[in-house]
Amino acid sequence: MAAKILVATPHIAFGELIRQSLVESAGYTVDVTNRGVGLVDRCRAGAYRLLIMDSDLPDVSIPDMGKALLAHLPEMRLALFPPGNDPHSPLLLNFTPHAFLRKPFYLPDLLETVERLVPAPGAQPIPKPPLHPDPPGSNAGLDWLEDASRAAQHLTRLSLQSSAQAALITRGGKLWAYAGQLQQEAAQELAAVITRYWDMNGGTDLARFARLTSTGVQYMLYATPVTGD
Repeated sequence: MAAKILVATPHIAFGELIRQSLVESAGYTVDVTNRGVGLVDRCRAGAYRLLIMDSDLPDVSIPDMGKALLAHLPEMRLALFPPGNDPHSPLLLNFTPHAFLRKPFYLPDLLETVERLVPAPGAQPIPKPPLHPDPPGSNAGLDWLEDASRAAQHLTRLSLQSSAQAALITRGGKLWAYAGQLQQEAAQELAAVITRYWDMNGGTDLARFARLTSTGVQYMLYATPVTGD
């Protein structure tokens, strides 16, 4: 029987991404809640073996709740996204869970932590991809770039391995393939932002914050050349 996991975060989209990642990759049974109040009773009633808790929960004291969980449910494991990704944050008041996680999460790292705390029967570990799977200047392994539909499928798989809200490829300065949570208008605007800053940056790797008019939200943007244009 698959281990039951509860994800407690005020960011429902973030919690759903974790749920989908764990269900599809390792077959866990995962529920999501945006409430911190009553976590002890909910975890006991649901017989959860692991609680993934987000320190952004606004309705509880994370150190007090964490200590209560460990005291009342000693068999349950607890993994925490700490404040500011800092396991030594003074906001934790000497509270130490079984494991710390980081935002944005990297799927292989998340699975490695979860499987260490609550092994999934028959689960196969996901190997971390090499940083440079192909020799510089080689097009080996990039045949999916010849088809926009295949590229979109590839981007979907990549986006599931991180907490990125979108992944896209531009070609000739225009959006060519896309996967993610943004609406089409926002995706098109993002492609234009990439092209504009990339032209200014000389076409090298680009990392910057960008606020989209279509959403009114600021995003962290990273872009790197894939091949050709």
